[in-house]
Amino acid sequence: MKLFLNSNPIKLEIGYELGYGPSDEIAELILAFKEDNEEVLFHFIEYDKTKDPHKAFISKMNLQHFHADVLWDPDHKLTTRVVQALRHKSSSKEANLTDEQWIEVFRNQKLEDMDVGLKNEIQELLYDMCSKYELREYPEAVQNFIRPRVKYQNKLWLKHMDMPQHVKNVIWYELQKKEEIIKALEYTDFWFSCAIVSKGTGPEQFNSYLSYTEVHGFEPEDPDGMVMYIQIRNKERFLEKTLPKLKRFMDIEVI
Repeated sequence: MKLFLNSNPIKLEIGYELGYGPSDEIAELILAFKEDNEEVLFHFIEYDKTKDPHKAFISKMNLQHFHADVLWDPDHKLTTRVVQALRHKSSSKEANLTDEQWIEVFRNQKLEDMDVGLKNEIQELLYDMCSKYELREYPEAVQNFIRPRVKYQNKLWLKHMDMPQHVKNVIWYELQKKEEIIKALEYTDFWFSCAIVSKGTGPEQFNSYLSYTEVHGFEPEDPDGMVMYIQIRNKERFLEKTLPKLKRFMDIEVI
């Protein structure tokens, strides 16, 4: 792992050494930035579905992934809706096909040979069913975990990249224990962002702001894998308190 101290924000290249998904190590990585008088504020971003600039791309990818049978559909709700759309467009001679036969026929046919109207209909329903833009669209377990912990709601954007134009609301919720952080990563996304703040202060007054994402560079020296971008208020504090904690459980080369 490499820590680039002079980059802005500071960049910690992790690769896949902590795995691909929520883990104890990722939670410990976050808590290494937290002192006793501080709390962790995760954020949950809500988007305006009607303004999503990526809808066409997402819809196309959903269709391709469903056609290739790699779109997550554990309860077969997507499959049921697609079969309904296929039946609606069918001729009378196909009326007796089972759901399994309908899907088999669908997947054996090339996407480019399908009726354009049918493809658009399936893309639309997959987009509506797969895309979650607001907390209320998530399972009750996720809502029940986040809502009691909410501290602030605003449109504050702290990430180092530009704010997407369809951001509707940013929900900041408090986490303290490692188990809570792991649960948050499981319920939402382990590509997380969070603010470490003094107790009782808002996220805009962060002492540290962490943004964990996946990067694939084009040049040999570019990072490949998971990267944490670190914004800090006090570099001296980071060097004296945080960095030694990180080094205790991670093999870090400081650059």
